[in-house]
Amino acid sequence: MYGIRLDDYWAGIERPGHIAILLEHLPRGSAVHAYYGGPIAITDETDMLGLIEQAIYRTNAEKPESVQRRAYPEGIRELELAAEHDEHQAARFRALATATTTG
Repeated sequence: MYGIRLDDYWAGIERPGHIAILLEHLPRGSAVHAYYGGPIAITDETDMLGLIEQAIYRTNAEKPESVQRRAYPEGIRELELAAEHDEHQAARFRALATATTTG
């Protein structure tokens, strides 16, 4: 969609600097930004709707200062790393449980 063809990079047609420039100017909410998460993982429209939602909740709340913004989404990368960590911890636990029951 944005003219980024990584196969052209691997073939030596595209320069790394040109691809970096294209990636730098991707709009908020693109798949690349969603992978890393944070404020750039959502579009400007979604971010503004979040601010409007917070303003409405603060207007109707008994304690307006207690109303906080929604957290920005975690990136796919963080979720994958957390799943890998959990699997590693589970494997360690299973190995420890097996060692204590057999020995």
